Amino acid sequence: MRLDKNQIQKREVIGKLNGRDVILITTHGGLSLVAASKNGQLVTLGAGPHPGVSRWLAEKKEPDIIWSTPMMKSEADKDLICPTCGQLDTPQECVCIYRWGFVDKNASKF
Repeated sequence: MRLDKNQIQKREVIGKLNGRDVILITTHGGLSLVAASKNGQLVTLGAGPHPGVSRWLAEKKEPDIIWSTPMMKSEADKDLICPTCGQLDTPQECVCIYRWGFVDKNASKF
C-alpha cells in the first residue's frame, strides 16, 4: 500500500525490533499501521482501525517487538482508574463492591 504524505496524520516511533525502529502510522481516514524497516523498505507488521488492533497483530507476527510507549487506556483495561475510589478498575483492586456485582445494590440489607 502506498500512502502520500497528505494522507498521514501522525507518525511516531513506538518500539524496537531487532535494533530497528517500530513506527505507528495513523492516517486521516482512521487506519493505523505498525511498521518497521527491512532491507531499506518499510514493512507493515499490523494494520487495523485502532492502534491497539495494529499493535496486537504486529505482536502476533513479530513477538520480539519491544514497545517503548505504553498502551492507551482504551487498549488496556489495567490502565483504567475507577472514577469512584481511584484504584485500578479491576475486581481485585477496586473497592467499589457494587461495581463488580459482588453485592446487588438493589437487594435489601437483611
